[in-house]
Amino acid sequence: MRRLLPVLMGVALLLLSSTEGWSLPPCPESGVWTNCFGTYKSDDGTKYVGEWKNDQSHGQGTETYANGNKYVGEFKDGKPHGQGNYTYANGDKSVGEFKDGSFVDVGNTEIMKPLPASGKIEMMLGASGKMPTTIYVPEGTGAKPLILVVHTSGGLRQSDHDYAMNLQKKGFIAVVPDFYTPYNITPQTKLLTWSKYQKNIHKDFVKIISQVKKMSKVPPEKSFLVGFSNGGYWAAMLAANGDIDAGVSYYGAYSEGGLVRGRAALKGGSIGSVLSEDSSPLLIFHGNQDNVVPPIVARGFERLYNYGGTYDRAEVHWFEDADHAFDKKEAYGGIYYNEKASKEAWKITLEFLKKHGA
Repeated sequence: MRRLLPVLMGVALLLLSSTEGWSLPPCPESGVWTNCFGTYKSDDGTKYVGEWKNDQSHGQGTETYANGNKYVGEFKDGKPHGQGNYTYANGDKSVGEFKDGSFVDVGNTEIMKPLPASGKIEMMLGASGKMPTTIYVPEGTGAKPLILVVHTSGGLRQSDHDYAMNLQKKGFIAVVPDFYTPYNITPQTKLLTWSKYQKNIHKDFVKIISQVKKMSKVPPEKSFLVGFSNGGYWAAMLAANGDIDAGVSYYGAYSEGGLVRGRAALKGGSIGSVLSEDSSPLLIFHGNQDNVVPPIVARGFERLYNYGGTYDRAEVHWFEDADHAFDKKEAYGGIYYNEKASKEAWKITLEFLKKHGA
């Protein structure tokens, strides 16, 4: 945590009394805090008492958060790092090794730092704590709906962050995971998404939702996922499995990169295998000119999701003269960008999310 103000509020008495047992001298009233012991309270209510280096918490210290959580242990460059003890307001504890602000417990990672009141925060999340994730928190109090924004097979792009920031302005906690990095997937090896790492990535997304809820001062009551192409597959997958309250799929890769083909294979694919009467609503956008995920695949998936008309849980919107990545200005050099379709999809998305509790 970086010191923002050179004010200590009774620095002399406070520090002299609180540094008993510490080898470092008290931090000065002004200037850079380094190799010293000091106390600082930030605007969001977080209070840190401990050792400093280069104006950041570094060494041994105690950080108490506004939501009642508390961390005692080692810090590095402003984050819990090393051996420590994290106590939640409800009495639960995580004791052991921390890295870059997260508790290192493979398969059961718990996140240590609460979300800021508003703004942007980056951390490593997921089932193994190795998925780079950016969280955009809107202003305001009370419960805020949570939504994952999942990238295409081209990898994480600025457009994903832009979309998330637009959702942030609408009151959503928008979460942008980079699911390629933990598994060293590239656009050239995208099929690994559905073959080797499908189950692991699924667990990561579900875990991230629970982690962000736990970090929120008021846990979100609703969670959603909006995804693009590869990410559209994940919107459908988590919705089909009931992991989210609703999903939004932009030109989703329902055939799993071509690994499942034909109506029979589509039905037996990973999404088809988890569909049930309890599956969540899904909003589908697709272009009639899509040359990556053929319209016939999307239409087949629509019938599958609605079980041939038995259910009415998939809402589909087709865009004339729209191709794959119709909302991306930078993809494929922007040749497929369709401003009209992009704006219409955004409007429909907000209406759909509101309809389902956002």
